[in-house]
Amino acid sequence: MKQVFTISTDQLPTKENSVLSLRIGEKHVGFALTNLEDGSLQLLSWYTGQKVSVPELDELYRLHPQLALAYSRIRICYDHPQSMLIPLEVYHEPDNRQLLETGYGITEYDEVFTENISNWQIHNAYAVPAEIHHWTSHTFSRANYAHQYSVAIKSLTAIEEQAQLSVDFRSDDFTVLVTMDNDLKLAQTFPYSSPSDVIYYLLKCCNAFALPVESTKLSVSGLVDKESILYRELYQYFLGIEFRLPVWPRVKGENYPSHFFTSLNDLARCES
Repeated sequence: MKQVFTISTDQLPTKENSVLSLRIGEKHVGFALTNLEDGSLQLLSWYTGQKVSVPELDELYRLHPQLALAYSRIRICYDHPQSMLIPLEVYHEPDNRQLLETGYGITEYDEVFTENISNWQIHNAYAVPAEIHHWTSHTFSRANYAHQYSVAIKSLTAIEEQAQLSVDFRSDDFTVLVTMDNDLKLAQTFPYSSPSDVIYYLLKCCNAFALPVESTKLSVSGLVDKESILYRELYQYFLGIEFRLPVWPRVKGENYPSHFFTSLNDLARCES
């Protein structure tokens, strides 16, 4: 795996004063250590690769001995896209695996989990490669687990009547939450290799839910820079663009845009 960025501070993480937040996807893995009392950042690192499996996770664990501390709070987020949001009134847990098999082609090598997002009256049924979950549960036996959509939905601020696309970019995919009229319309992950791919999927979302592109708000986080071609392309279509920043204070000497790390900050602040 390639280390995309790392941030270290003068704060010394200890198992008593730190929260470990770890995000694992199909092609990326990153973690943050934050202060238990004030939420300030102590250490952060992010990696990408062709595939994240057990050997890559073992290598991450070897490179960062801080991960071996027995932290009192450990939060792990699975960023795998195999997920379905099911309204509470039609939810039936025994159907979860069959739904994911039909929708995503999961196999016996995947484990299925469910999370209740009570404020939105929905359940998130999702799948994770069994070897990944076995590694995390063995390595971090006291961890709490969540799926990327659950964390993102819980991190939504008050929704206005204005349509909004909340977009979080990684190196070669991005997640989108579509909201309007205090209602969650969609949570989805899309691959991309060029700015035109991103524009295509975002416009398709707007078209699917009859959202007016010119007045739809675009809330952006993750790996997109304001000076990039991708951002300029976004601005050609969406006038209401804003970067969603992390809550932790900016680290002195940090050379990266703060919104690169919003998803890790969301996980660190997630209560469940």
